[in-house]
Amino acid sequence: MAQSIRLRFLRIGDDRYRIMSLTFSLGDTLGEVLETIVEKHKAWGLGLFYVGDFRPIFYRTDRAFDDIPQSLDELDERDLPLHLNEEVGEHWPDVTQVNEEHVQLLLSLTRTYDVVVSPQQTTQEHVEDELAQLPSTLRQLTAKQRATVEGFLNKPPPSEAAEPFNFRRQQTSDTDEALYNGRPFDLSGLPVQFYHPVFDNFLQYLEATGPISASEYKNMVEFVHESQEIYDQEHPRLKALLPYLDILLNPDITSEPVVGKCGPSGLVKSTQSGVPSFSAIIEIHDEIGTGNCDPSVLVGEAYGTCWSQPESSRIRNLCCCPSLLIAIAGPWICVLGAVYLDRIVIQPLTDYILLGDHPQRDKHLTRLVRLFRAARTSIAELSEYYKTLELPPASASSAHINIGNPARFFPLVREFQGPSGHTVKFQYEGPIDNYEIHGPVFAARTESGERIVVKFAEQYHIEGHRLLASNGLAPKVLFYRGPTYAGGYHLVIMERIGSGSLYDWARSHAGELAPIRQDVEKALKILHEADLVFGDLRAPNVIVSECDSVRPRGMLVDFDWCGREGEVRYPAAMNEKIGWATGAEAGALIMRQHDRDMLERLFQ
Repeated sequence: MAQSIRLRFLRIGDDRYRIMSLTFSLGDTLGEVLETIVEKHKAWGLGLFYVGDFRPIFYRTDRAFDDIPQSLDELDERDLPLHLNEEVGEHWPDVTQVNEEHVQLLLSLTRTYDVVVSPQQTTQEHVEDELAQLPSTLRQLTAKQRATVEGFLNKPPPSEAAEPFNFRRQQTSDTDEALYNGRPFDLSGLPVQFYHPVFDNFLQYLEATGPISASEYKNMVEFVHESQEIYDQEHPRLKALLPYLDILLNPDITSEPVVGKCGPSGLVKSTQSGVPSFSAIIEIHDEIGTGNCDPSVLVGEAYGTCWSQPESSRIRNLCCCPSLLIAIAGPWICVLGAVYLDRIVIQPLTDYILLGDHPQRDKHLTRLVRLFRAARTSIAELSEYYKTLELPPASASSAHINIGNPARFFPLVREFQGPSGHTVKFQYEGPIDNYEIHGPVFAARTESGERIVVKFAEQYHIEGHRLLASNGLAPKVLFYRGPTYAGGYHLVIMERIGSGSLYDWARSHAGELAPIRQDVEKALKILHEADLVFGDLRAPNVIVSECDSVRPRGMLVDFDWCGREGEVRYPAAMNEKIGWATGAEAGALIMRQHDRDMLERLFQ
């Protein structure tokens, strides 16, 4: 039987309180070691590693806690890169020589993509030189966006790429040109409205209740009649509908090709200093099932092709390239939003809606008028947005790469009003995605250097958060804004606590959990006395702060499920693989006894 060895492990860039101490066999390969680490985190309900989208590299080391590198740049000759097929015993043959006070194993997770650009832009060496000057997160995002561009420049035309067989083959996380449109589930991007206000505006316009003119009703009735016609080919439908779309959407819709003879059914395109922008892209199929593909997929492929062209690079390096996408199949329409981040993210803003007569005629026509009014206004806003962009100068050298505006990869919110009424500006450092958390959460830093957390959530109980924060049992809330319309998001900006989560901290402080439990019990008591329940009491949602010189402090974070007992319910999509309290299930009422049961599970 192979001898066992206990090694301390840390991922490069993580806080030292995330150090894990695990036992392996000397005959285990490092690939098996990686699987063990991933499974350990999954057992705690964590999603620490997304290995399928990263290339893992282990380093053998022997470093004290205060000497652990925080980036790849800090590695030196003491840190030996290892191969996943090597066995543990090849590098630690003598278990008695392992210093139990040191870290022996470091891990870096590098995106699986390489930096790839076309020869017309630059040389590979020059790209790597420029990327090396960027912070690691921005370097990864910039490189990935360029790989996405190159993927679209070298793929088949949209009509071919959107065919089911080709689309299925394209839609994997390691394919540069994959569309993050929720097909399949794990290729889902963050909400597009985080990145440009036009999408939030569109959704709010749909809820408008203002008067509608007689001409708007008249135009819609005529358009509905044309949409309900049965055509034997796609071109006659396109020819019949475009004049109405000129009236209902935008008078500048064109059908010009983008690459060679290939182009979408319609474009709202403008050009500034020779640089094209695309406010709207339209694809029309004769009927559902014709055209060999779903038009909502086709219009996404067309978006990627349009915005990946070299002549659009100056805009692509400056902003997220927002566009409104419209898919029509027979008498059905769907409106989508798209942004170009490191990946292309596409999100339906509506369902497929009938462009035909309906028994509830007045109600249905009113809905259609508001839909097209919302689309028309949003397209006009995008056209104006692109006209007012201050483009960077064209590169004077073909070997020069414009790194661009780093803010294009992050949400639009970049400032908030501080407690005293002054404006606080901040820059994003990257997403906080090391573990399973609810909603998009980002690490950021203010101009004064304060570390903050920016969180977006579909639901959030700010009163519960503030109640515990006032008792030192949750991070201080710096800013909060509730949804501005029915489908909006909560925005919470809070202080960032320097220490790690309970799961991280417990790895190296297994015998020191009593004060943390005491704080968590106190937090639950305060919530329960206010008739509130927490709901999601797991290790990632308990953080440990060592700012107190007397003892470490426990705090609760993530108040997405918090609410009034007897009213708030568990979400429909809760992770059933986690060991929840008895009675805790999708749609059930959250009870304070569930909190107590989860407390016992947490510290057992």
